[in-house]
Amino acid sequence: MHGGNLSIFPKKLRVVIANEIDCGCLDPDLKLQTEAVTGPHLDHPNCRPPPVLAREGITCSHQFIWTNNYNKIMAIDYVHMHLITCGTLFQGTCEKRFLSNISSMEPRDYTTAVVNHFNDSSTVAFIAPGPAINSTQPNVLYVAQTHRKQFFADLPALITRKLSDFTIAFEDQIFYRGSHLKLDVRLHEKFRITYIYGFSSGGFSYFLARQPRNSDDPYKGNHTVLIRLCQNDERYQSYTEVPLLCRMNGTTYNMVQVAAIGTAGRELALSMNVTLRSKVLYTVFTGGPGSSGQSVFCLYSLDAINSFITESWRACFRGEGYYGGGHLNSAKKCSRNTEHPIDENYCGQVQSNNPLGISNPIVANALLSVPEDPKRAVTALGVSITHAQTVAFAGTSNGRVLKIAVSSNTSANVYETASIAPGESFRSDLAFDEDGGHLYLLTNSKCTSLVPHPTGERVLSSAPLDPVHRPSNPPPGRNGYSRSRSN
Repeated sequence: MHGGNLSIFPKKLRVVIANEIDCGCLDPDLKLQTEAVTGPHLDHPNCRPPPVLAREGITCSHQFIWTNNYNKIMAIDYVHMHLITCGTLFQGTCEKRFLSNISSMEPRDYTTAVVNHFNDSSTVAFIAPGPAINSTQPNVLYVAQTHRKQFFADLPALITRKLSDFTIAFEDQIFYRGSHLKLDVRLHEKFRITYIYGFSSGGFSYFLARQPRNSDDPYKGNHTVLIRLCQNDERYQSYTEVPLLCRMNGTTYNMVQVAAIGTAGRELALSMNVTLRSKVLYTVFTGGPGSSGQSVFCLYSLDAINSFITESWRACFRGEGYYGGGHLNSAKKCSRNTEHPIDENYCGQVQSNNPLGISNPIVANALLSVPEDPKRAVTALGVSITHAQTVAFAGTSNGRVLKIAVSSNTSANVYETASIAPGESFRSDLAFDEDGGHLYLLTNSKCTSLVPHPTGERVLSSAPLDPVHRPSNPPPGRNGYSRSRSN
């Protein structure tokens, strides 16, 4: 198989990989345990999913062709012990596989389009708690993706989906509000958002994205925004965007490349005035087109970000500034409302003053330039805490791993470089196992396991990901539809 998405299943320690051809489950030594082929299958982007055609007894006028399935989402549902994959075949529908044996999956066909069928558009997804149902918050699937016009489904830029059948978590047909964010229809084709990273923390879901600074002139330049959404908000009335900037030696860097959420070691936590449990957002930025190509390493306290967002909501409810605007529909003056106090847990209980697009950026000072050679871009990032120390691992586009000692919020240095996959680019799906004793990195051709040590990395194992054998003319299933098969 070829490298694609990477995830760690901590129970019995399994490494799960999914790509455009298949998905596989590997043991800690990266030996293949089970594998399931997810493509190619007979399909056409202008045809409804074959299960729908079969159920409704209709046909499609287009000729089905053998098409690869690019798995754009891979998520582990630990409650139901499922591996969820959503790919570009069959209008972007999903499959649920059993973690005990991923070559087997639920017999039910899920017909809701979840991802678009363009393999070059960004997609970020993760499972986290969603809006409460009868006072309990079930897990849901958060999906953010670059908007692309699709034949049947107009997929939102951001949406919360049920894990049961992947339909929207909540939708109010009367007031046209629900668990999704739809962009102004006039901007669909020219306002392109590239989603980079997403995570869950403290009752909120977060996304990092690059998008145009100005919706009136979207080709003028991009910048980075952090998006925050309260997980118990079924109508997206807590939706917030705030720009992030990174500065070094008088130069502003506004294009996030990779990110990782983690905690801080004792020394870093003391310098940031946060606790050892506080979350820190580690990032690598560039200056965007026309810049020198230099990348810089910045970090942000999530507590400080949340305080900034809370104060911005309070200002809006004092009648200061505007909400909406640009791609969030027309800007409107914030209305004064002091009957509902806004605290750090504000979850969009008030229907007015949303969504909130904050114009003032959160600015961080870069700790160092990584790597020194601007031709080597940082493509993967992860963080490990060892006693008092904070160590960031940065994978580059030429197969190197940089170890970065983060000693304070103003000081960091690259103290070791290891050539792990010469000439290859690491994918962003860098992962640690549950106790942090193993680091897994992925390229298009292999998965590598490292043991991070204070004085160096030791390569435990490196497994080539060879493409599985596929018959040149596999037999089609009903209506040209063939379900996944395993070797």
